[in-house]
Amino acid sequence: MTPNFNNKDIVLTHRFFRVLKKDDVVVIRDLELGIVIKRIKHVDKLHLNVASDNNTYNSPTNNKKYKLNQVIGKVLFKM
Repeated sequence: MTPNFNNKDIVLTHRFFRVLKKDDVVVIRDLELGIVIKRIKHVDKLHLNVASDNNTYNSPTNNKKYKLNQVIGKVLFKM
């Protein structure tokens, strides 16, 4: 998620979100990669698609469909 998020950044997330929308940043549990931070590109009632902020890196999570229950939290703040 460089340039907006870097290694060792500290993020504050909210686990009990009501609504997720396009361009929200979320923490997701990916079954193959572990825990990742990504930006929502599309969301519907059951799934969401994400992308990286770094357009020069072809992340394996780009355009991957995740179930909403894989979202650990919505990012509220980073330090």
